[in-house]
Amino acid sequence: MKNFFSTIIYSAANEDPSSELAALKLTPNDTVLTITGSGARALDLLIANPKKVISIDMNDKQNFLLSLKCSAYKNLSYPEFQQFLGITTYDDRLSIYQKLRSDLNERAKNYWDQEADKIKSGILYCGVWETYLLKLSCLTRFRTKVVKQLFDAETIEQQKTIFDKKWNGFFWKQFIKLLNVRWIWKVLLKEPGIDLIDSNLHIGRYLHERLAHVISHQKAKNNPFLNLIIFGKYTEDCLPLHLQERHFSMIKERLDILEIVTMPIDSYLNRNKNAIDAFSISDFSSYANQTQYQSIWRSIMFAAKDSARICERFFLVNYFPENIDGVNIVRDKTLENKLFHEDHSFIYSFNCATIKHLHS
Repeated sequence: MKNFFSTIIYSAANEDPSSELAALKLTPNDTVLTITGSGARALDLLIANPKKVISIDMNDKQNFLLSLKCSAYKNLSYPEFQQFLGITTYDDRLSIYQKLRSDLNERAKNYWDQEADKIKSGILYCGVWETYLLKLSCLTRFRTKVVKQLFDAETIEQQKTIFDKKWNGFFWKQFIKLLNVRWIWKVLLKEPGIDLIDSNLHIGRYLHERLAHVISHQKAKNNPFLNLIIFGKYTEDCLPLHLQERHFSMIKERLDILEIVTMPIDSYLNRNKNAIDAFSISDFSSYANQTQYQSIWRSIMFAAKDSARICERFFLVNYFPENIDGVNIVRDKTLENKLFHEDHSFIYSFNCATIKHLHS
């Protein structure tokens, strides 16, 4: 697992920020902590204009990526920003990088100076996860007509009919079976969290059910995450919130409230008692065994203010933090079910909770 986290794993947005914003209900007085990952969550949280966003990751490469994205917001116009990240085509991203590197610390400069290929290709799609998606998107070339029909459908009813009658055929069903072969995840995809997944869970069937759900309830062409996993990239008119032009100037102006920290999350939390109003912690459970998971949750309790809000995602690995000794939370099952139903990144379930300290 150590080698897995020694490079950029995530570079685009694989989560729907609307869910975090709905669950956390941030105010201008709030300090919110998030795991950096691709940096998308931290940038999306700036839209809510809290007092402070702390973006933490033990993988320094993920933080180098966020730092470079922040420099792009700070120094570029929106068209230049699109060109540099890779949203639109451009032939000389290295020249743009030269405008940005002076804002980076020495370690980030040294890293990006040696990663010219990532910059040339567009840093939005330079992660391991995004590379996998781009390779998988090649499979859609064999079904170009069906994919086009699916994304051009005028109504959800038409979309569902296309999916049921044309997509969900022999080859798709074979692909679903392959997704349940765990050595593919472990050996080919080098996914360290695969050993944490319940052996009774059929991974392929779960992902099929979630895809069928979103196709039955949301327009495919309006879902950024669906565009990413099918085509390996976003379209210019279907972008995550922080990449949309309407939020660009707002995020640019709020970068000073963003603090980027490189260390394990529990180490940071254990130094900051009763300091955090809200937590956006993604699906850290995907890479934490029971002992690690419980330890991090106790650290969350230590650092949380009373009535702090939390939005936690689960992907294939499901824990129950309310059953951990020392953890006292009130989960909002109604909101969790709503987000499970509506979230664009449809593979996740949720823990939306309020933290309660028991005072003597």
